[in-house]
Amino acid sequence: MHPDLGGLYKTPVTYAYLCGTGLASGAALFLDRAHDLPLDLTMVTRYGQYWRLLTCHFGFQSGMSVAFGIYLIFHCRLIERQFGSKKFGSFVVLVLLLSTLLQAACLKAKVLPSIASGPYAFIGALMVVFYGNVPKLQPELFSAMGLHLSEKASTYFMMILVCLRGLDSALPFGTGVLVGALYQTTPLSKFRLPSFLVWFFELFDAIFAVVPMSVAAQQRQRQLQEAQRRHGHAPAPNGQGFRDQLLPGMGGGMPMPVAAPPSDAAIATLTALGFERDQAIAALRAADNNVEAAANRLLNGM
Repeated sequence: MHPDLGGLYKTPVTYAYLCGTGLASGAALFLDRAHDLPLDLTMVTRYGQYWRLLTCHFGFQSGMSVAFGIYLIFHCRLIERQFGSKKFGSFVVLVLLLSTLLQAACLKAKVLPSIASGPYAFIGALMVVFYGNVPKLQPELFSAMGLHLSEKASTYFMMILVCLRGLDSALPFGTGVLVGALYQTTPLSKFRLPSFLVWFFELFDAIFAVVPMSVAAQQRQRQLQEAQRRHGHAPAPNGQGFRDQLLPGMGGGMPMPVAAPPSDAAIATLTALGFERDQAIAALRAADNNVEAAANRLLNGM
């Protein structure tokens, strides 16, 4: 797999949504069909253009929104890691269904003459979960006018550029925020699709599963070590054989430095991002107990 896609490791539903957004937006912009994307009750009920019920959640109508919007969805991929793909898939379906009903009600009440198409509702719901579930790795990254801002501030700023550029995009974004807030504070979080529909998301594991090159290399290394054990050839401990090749006789005479164990607070910060404890400990050790560097390694599938 291409190394740039490593950050989508174990996030097949996010990957599928990104692909759908990119394809719908690209087709609308390059084929000049952007006017066929937004939700329009007259076109749906009178002319049977039912595809608008779906395309209104995928296709952006401007190039800047495509670039920043896709990045926002990609940046929130760790929410799928927290939820698991089946729960996250149910969350996506719930957001699309309820936000569509809310937007249709707004159009029926003539709150606005039209609503922009794009994953504004989905981004709104993601931002609510992002705010509540994703901890701040650097709470005081920089200060402005006496306010301490974390690394999450840039995400919120990009959200404002994409979703609050006008009333026609702010309204669907607001419906998503409402659904996300209800999901976080009410029993809606227990919503799951029927078991006979869950198989649909299981297909994404095979179609959109992305395995980073580093993970594939580790898997091959484990397979090689297992094969060596089966044939009675144990690998040299601590890289001793490699040092013997470079400096004969020096392999066993140079003790390896022992790093301090990761703190419980650092481990808790990474597990809150949706990773397993063993993964968090391994990443912290590889990053010399730097929480931000370890988080970047995990989020990029390293």
